[in-house]
Amino acid sequence: NYDEGDCAAPDNDGDGYDVLEDCDDSDPDVNPGATEISGDGIDQDCDGSFCAQDEAEDCNGNCAPTTWLGDGYCDDGSYDYNGVDIYFDCAAFNYDEGDCAAPDNDGDGYDALEDCDDSDPDVNPGATEVSGDGIDQDCDGSFCAQDEAEDCNGNCAPTTWLGDGYCDDGSYDYNGVDIYFDCAAFNYDEGDCAAPDNDGDGYDALEDCDDSDPDVNPGATEVSGDGIDQDCDGSFCTTDEVEDCNGNCAPTIWLGDGGCDDGSYDYNGVDIYLDCIAFNYDEGDCAAPDNDGDGYDALEDCDDSDPDVNPGATEVSGDGIDQDCDGSFCTTDEVEDCNGNCAPTIWLGDGGCDDGSYDYNGVDIYFDCVAFNYDEGDCILPDSDGDGDDESTDCDDNDPNVNSLDSDGDGESSCDGDCDDSDPDINTSATEVSGDGIDQDCDGSFCTIDEVEDCAGTCAPISWLGDGYCDDGTYSHNNTPVYFDCFEFNDDEGDCP
Repeated sequence: NYDEGDCAAPDNDGDGYDVLEDCDDSDPDVNPGATEISGDGIDQDCDGSFCAQDEAEDCNGNCAPTTWLGDGYCDDGSYDYNGVDIYFDCAAFNYDEGDCAAPDNDGDGYDALEDCDDSDPDVNPGATEVSGDGIDQDCDGSFCAQDEAEDCNGNCAPTTWLGDGYCDDGSYDYNGVDIYFDCAAFNYDEGDCAAPDNDGDGYDALEDCDDSDPDVNPGATEVSGDGIDQDCDGSFCTTDEVEDCNGNCAPTIWLGDGGCDDGSYDYNGVDIYLDCIAFNYDEGDCAAPDNDGDGYDALEDCDDSDPDVNPGATEVSGDGIDQDCDGSFCTTDEVEDCNGNCAPTIWLGDGGCDDGSYDYNGVDIYFDCVAFNYDEGDCILPDSDGDGDDESTDCDDNDPNVNSLDSDGDGESSCDGDCDDSDPDINTSATEVSGDGIDQDCDGSFCTIDEVEDCAGTCAPISWLGDGYCDDGTYSHNNTPVYFDCFEFNDDEGDCP
């Protein structure tokens, strides 16, 4: 390479490109600045292809226009270019960017564009993942099941182990593999493991934005504009500074102080610009421009590139443009209906139910929704679930088992939390009967408030946990052996070995 650039490389063909730049320095018509001649077998412009810049080599290596990709026509040899049949119907071109039907090679119901391995019928987006076998059965990019995550070492582990109160630092195994979630990627097991303080500045790796530098931490003093975020607040500026229009640190007190900061003043040797829309043109210290010349400046105008759009313009109903800058595409005597279409406000509560039966400007109008109180009473309130309780009082009008009716007369409806509104002895105020298989107090458990379901799902006193006795079935409650000697209860909170 001519002494790695120390020596001047020659230009043998005199085309202005030396031998290091030119892919054929014996031909003056070949160089990086030449015009490519499509498909002639010569790379005139030295880009590694025989095709022009607006062409691509098709599935067979023939030059074809890139505009033919995804143009609505399947290029499967049906069309020719420069006398050559063009084929884009292959995986390399996503089967003509969808213009051609992709094959389903393995017959599993998913084509080659959907399937991550179209040669294996057991692999497709609808398949069930087999955890940790090194095959991505469901094509989600992971070898783990949906309720698992790859731990710090790439091994599959249950996501429920994250932040469950136990530090997964290799102390526990899953499918025979020690699991590690104690790394930054998992926030040190979502706080279950102690995060390290690598730089010894008193802030651990979860608090510190650079735990390799003891001078950088949330308690450090910011040095203005040095390109280092010492105090970890996301800015290179101090707390009494702001990044100006050009990203330079400037005092916040300069905003709206009566002097226009348009580069006329410098701070720490740098000219400061606060005269942009981001700072409301220095909070009014600088004159905002009127870019479209319609008499409204950029702070007043919602589109200062269009003179027909400003607060003084006349709104054109429903054209998708907010001419008068009021935040709506409708005129002042209109409102957007349930579907967002402009409709006259006088149609609300006029005695006719606007449920699509009437049109305005050729569009059917709907006011029969809760946002408009069902056309201000003109339309009948629906009872979507048919439970006799309409939408105005039903807390879930899609579920016939949930309503405000209080069918059992116990003072609570299912909307109030009554989990069996056919039984007056069951409601949120009832007293729980332990272990009878009925949830009297609607708390989701068959146990009383001073009990918990043990490893076997049987009600047992909470006070038995960590009381010094190992509940491994040796002791009974309500004539049923109690088991707390499992992982869920930390082996009876240490009572069991």
